[in-house]
Amino acid sequence: MPAATVTTLREVLVCNETGSDATFTMSIGADGAGKRLFKAVPIKANRTVLWSCQTIIAAGEKIQAYSGTASALTLSVSGVEST
Repeated sequence: MPAATVTTLREVLVCNETGSDATFTMSIGADGAGKRLFKAVPIKANRTVLWSCQTIIAAGEKIQAYSGTASALTLSVSGVEST
């Protein structure tokens, strides 16, 4: 996130456009225990999952997301920045 801002993560949308199930992991900051919002969550083939939230992301932190299957998932995130 940009310096001198706080971001409130509002929605995470994960779409699996393939014919096979895939897993999804997402973290805020360094990936590791206590930082993960999702860990190896199964996303069924041809399905979309929407997660609504109000997660605070501090300045300088980053969002990391991984798919257990290369090129299987599309991720969209939305939120609000404030200074």
